[in-house]
Amino acid sequence: MKYIFAIFLILFASYSITEKKSVPVYGYVRDGNFHPVLSVENNQFKVLAGSHSSIPKGIEPLFIRDSVNTLEISGSENYQDVLGEDKVGTLGKISSEEKPDTFFYKSIDSAAVNSSNNQSKNMSFYSFFSRNEWGRHFINKNQLSLSLENIAKESGVFIHAITDIDENGRNEVWVSYKLMYGEIGAMIYQEEEKEEWKLLVNHCFWCD
Repeated sequence: MKYIFAIFLILFASYSITEKKSVPVYGYVRDGNFHPVLSVENNQFKVLAGSHSSIPKGIEPLFIRDSVNTLEISGSENYQDVLGEDKVGTLGKISSEEKPDTFFYKSIDSAAVNSSNNQSKNMSFYSFFSRNEWGRHFINKNQLSLSLENIAKESGVFIHAITDIDENGRNEVWVSYKLMYGEIGAMIYQEEEKEEWKLLVNHCFWCD
């Protein structure tokens, strides 16, 4: 009987730990707000942009280079965006007044993300985007002869990192872009076959 009870306690403890395991939330920070855009459940991406999603209590840089700069979220706010493509959404209000120099963030209780700065993948995306119906308004084919740094500088399309978060062997590219009047948006694409990329999410808050 004691053995059965002990096994029950072990199983209950395992179940409790599993229940407390949170789903990672990925997003970006702009103008003092955290915008969730994606999560990953069971190695499957779930789009959070354009919906009223839950906001983590704290965030840290998604792509950690040197030190970890965590930010506290003071609360969440639902909104209606009459200008943006995503008409509704939820954002997190950042407690401090500091302006972080990183763009993409994740919930602090989620696992670290392995990222790379693969130049061939970066150029593959820029080449694809120059052929894309929307992307060609940012990048023209003549710019592809420039260095990656100069393509980003001239086009306003900046590649932050390459990942494979869902571990399916196809890379994701994490991108920010700048519009004509200075609005900043975020895009995540996933690699397809033959130098093609599939859009996972595109979000720009209050952008015309």
